[in-house]
Amino acid sequence: MLAVGTAQGWLGREAMFGILFLAGTARAFEIPTMHSLLPGVVSMTLLPRAIAASASAQQTAVICGPSLGGLLYILGPAVVYGTCTVVFIAAAC
Repeated sequence: MLAVGTAQGWLGREAMFGILFLAGTARAFEIPTMHSLLPGVVSMTLLPRAIAASASAQQTAVICGPSLGGLLYILGPAVVYGTCTVVFIAAAC
């Protein structure tokens, strides 16, 4: 919605806040779910390494994501939103 609204020019402040509210609410449910899935996917012998790798990947995303978003913003905000959408879809597959 952010990419389409920005590209078409109808995305206002209120709509953006609404979309971000929905995304934040979904993330509040996503984080505990992601933390509870890891022990079910990885064997107990590899669990400490998997937790460390997961935490490292999360921190890398938190640090590098906004930096890359800032560089992509040179091409326009719709490009940033579109790139995020593609990455989310690829991660979901």
